[in-house]
Amino acid sequence: MEFKGKIFFLDIHDSTLREKLIWNISLIGGTVVFDELTPKVLFLITDSATHQSEKSSSLIQTAKGLNIKIYAGEQFNQLLENKIIYSKRKTPNIIVVEDSTKIHRPSFREFKEDSIPLSSHFVSATSKPRNPVFSLEFLEQRAKENQALQQKKRRKKKKQKYCEICGEYYSNLHSHIVLKMHRNFAKKKKNYQQIDQLFKNIRKQEKKK
Repeated sequence: MEFKGKIFFLDIHDSTLREKLIWNISLIGGTVVFDELTPKVLFLITDSATHQSEKSSSLIQTAKGLNIKIYAGEQFNQLLENKIIYSKRKTPNIIVVEDSTKIHRPSFREFKEDSIPLSSHFVSATSKPRNPVFSLEFLEQRAKENQALQQKKRRKKKKQKYCEICGEYYSNLHSHIVLKMHRNFAKKKKNYQQIDQLFKNIRKQEKKK
């Protein structure tokens, strides 16, 4: 039965059941009204069996005259619950099979424990097996990769930079510039003779122009 786009009239006295029906009807694309029964309404949902009243009896008579389908509140809510597909996160160790169009429900099998050991390093498992089995070739390759990574880290750690001011190598800039050797070099004017001469030559060229 298709409920999308249909209009529902609720005559429900139980507030909890009424909230559930409003929520479930909205999930299937239906519309809920409370004001009055009109020919546009296709379904009357009532709990008159458990909450009898003159209003409920009058609504049922009107619905019959308008050929509106009448459903009991609890039964109709259960019908909606069965139609609505709720999604939830599956626990690890499952196999999911579904079609590419996403039309059919996926079928899945959930394993109770890690009964199958991981035998391929191309698969990243979210849950590690108790006794993983790896090939000797894979273990050797992993050892080589780890060794190369450690060597690269050591080379990077030992790599030093060159100070063009005092002509010394350093690994930490802030530690180097506060050294007495670096500061003494910066205070000696003779260490800047080449730079001073360069500026003099530039000024001479500008005057000639």
